[in-house]
Amino acid sequence: MSFISLGSGAAARGLPVFIPYTEAAAAAAPDPTKTFVCEMTGGDSANETGVGGGLTGADLVLYAVGGPPGASGGFRALNGSTQAFNCTPDFAAAFLNNPEWTLALQFKSLTVGALKGLWYYLSGSQWCIPASMDAAGHAALLLLSSGNYGPAMSSALPVTASPSWICGWRKSGNVHVGWVTQAELPTGWGDFPAAQRACIGAFPAFTGTWTKLGAVSSTDYPAAFSAGTLVASKLGLTSAPI
Repeated sequence: MSFISLGSGAAARGLPVFIPYTEAAAAAAPDPTKTFVCEMTGGDSANETGVGGGLTGADLVLYAVGGPPGASGGFRALNGSTQAFNCTPDFAAAFLNNPEWTLALQFKSLTVGALKGLWYYLSGSQWCIPASMDAAGHAALLLLSSGNYGPAMSSALPVTASPSWICGWRKSGNVHVGWVTQAELPTGWGDFPAAQRACIGAFPAFTGTWTKLGAVSSTDYPAAFSAGTLVASKLGLTSAPI
């Protein structure tokens, strides 16, 4: 499958935004500087290296923390206490300091406990952007700089072996979060069932220096899960019609 960016004009008309979600597609995209994709393929305790997004060298690497086991079927199991993948400050700035962006993580085999959380976050001196679960297991978007906790979705994240996606994105000045159980990366607001999406509404673009950088984490709100493909893009999925 090939992916063609439809651009901001198409997105404004509510058409789907096709963001590549395999390394091969990201490398072959008409503008490979727009989207970074990292598939989980490494061995025990190994780092993962992605492609695209206009990144080079160390900025392409997700650095393993806590010795996560090697990949199995495109997923790395995280134990919910010490294991994560970190990234560089330039990785964070490359995407989140843009007017629009998308962060998407494929996951499965979520194990929930007293504290629940499936996080991919990039936080700095002013900002924190986890896509996470609240105490009831409902996904929401947290933006700590303003104290905004985006409206929690009424349907909890799935405890399932089926691959799912959790996405956070900014488009047309609005920030969104959603999850859906499917193999393909969603293209926009309409791909997420109503109970599995939320829009925090207008939120300013990010600025500043990024310092705390967990690209994929199981440690802050502990929950064990298997992390699959991570997508970071300078394109935003289609916005909610607000």
